[in-house]
Amino acid sequence: MAFESLLRGLTHKNPKKRLGHNSQGGAEKIKNHKFFKGIDWAKVDNKEYAPPVVPEKKVKVSQLIDIDSNPYILLNANVDKKVLKKKLSVFAQPNTAMIGGLRS
Repeated sequence: MAFESLLRGLTHKNPKKRLGHNSQGGAEKIKNHKFFKGIDWAKVDNKEYAPPVVPEKKVKVSQLIDIDSNPYILLNANVDKKVLKKKLSVFAQPNTAMIGGLRS
């Protein structure tokens, strides 16, 4: 019930009536929502909560299966950021032609 209430508040059709809008109490209103009951926001700010999942090791992009045909596989992997940046830089090249809304 609290989750549904939070989602409804955050996605209200009228932006001025959305949970978190300044006229609706801002971020404090979200923090005080019943969904977040029990959260110590000072601990969040100080990064004192332990992460729910800790990856065992980093994976190099070159070790991922079929990275060239499915770059979205990266979204689910803990990868070496330097290698990832180099590999994904091909998607952000300026001066490339737009075809059907996608860069070629």
